[in-house]
Amino acid sequence: MLEKSYREAARTPLPAGAIAVGTGFFIAPDKVMTSAHVIAGCDTIIVENGRLEPASARVAAQDRRRDAAVLKVQAVAPSVLSLGEDSGRGALRILGYGVGETGRMPADMREAARLKGSPPGALAVSARVSAGFSGAPILEAGGRVIGILSGRLNEGEGRDQADIIASPVAGLSAALRGHADARGQKQGAAEGAVVKVSCQ
Repeated sequence: MLEKSYREAARTPLPAGAIAVGTGFFIAPDKVMTSAHVIAGCDTIIVENGRLEPASARVAAQDRRRDAAVLKVQAVAPSVLSLGEDSGRGALRILGYGVGETGRMPADMREAARLKGSPPGALAVSARVSAGFSGAPILEAGGRVIGILSGRLNEGEGRDQADIIASPVAGLSAALRGHADARGQKQGAAEGAVVKVSCQ
């Protein structure tokens, strides 16, 4: 199911001069995690946020089956997020950049709720998100990332409300998780760790 998001993005090449937009988050001083479909077919990748000037990035590792990727960034993170397993309880939030939002502003924060009966190997939540949130971190109350937003399962009530599918970080390969290094880094400032990812 998660691989479907990647396959659909990879089948649709960007027209010349077009820019695709998604979200990512620092997991180490120079590494950003995002959804693999956000950077599918990119020649140029740029990350930025309100505390980070636009910086170039390249793919360091990816798992298309889990729709996850790690980017090596030519900049130092303002702050990083730590990865963790889903406790199954408590409030969730998603931070991301919608299409048309400038990366110079802080990421938009949305509340989310777990859905019962998540598909095997996935995390399903309900939230009001817009295009551009792919790759956004899903955080538990303590600030740990438990999932990476991949796409919509279906439309819910209201214009932006949807049931969302995410890749649980606990299910990512050791090759991807091995890039995470929050030791000794400034943590807890999620807004500084979340970036807009632009792909050309």
